[in-house]
Amino acid sequence: MKFDGKLEVIETTSNELDKEQFTASVKNNMRYYGLQTWFYLPSPANKMVCLLEEAHQFSLAEVLANYILRSVEPPEDLDANGDETDESKRNRFVSYDEFELFDAATSRLAVES
Repeated sequence: MKFDGKLEVIETTSNELDKEQFTASVKNNMRYYGLQTWFYLPSPANKMVCLLEEAHQFSLAEVLANYILRSVEPPEDLDANGDETDESKRNRFVSYDEFELFDAATSRLAVES
């Protein structure tokens, strides 16, 4: 747009997306590749919400911290009998499995495309 006493729209040949168009494009790619659950995170209220629809609930630092926490699987914590403790199982369950790690790479491609 240009304003010099009158409002007129200037046509542009740019293919750059605004925020809403970018988010819509990522959502379409996400559905195409079957990655709907990949973009869900627990909100501060402990409710799973879509990062693309509720981005205002998260900071970049929170999203990165969640990713880093889940990217590294902690070692097993064994009790005196050599059995894995329940807390250790819960902590390891939070980590990404090999399929989710593959989805991470695919989700990056979905966003970049």
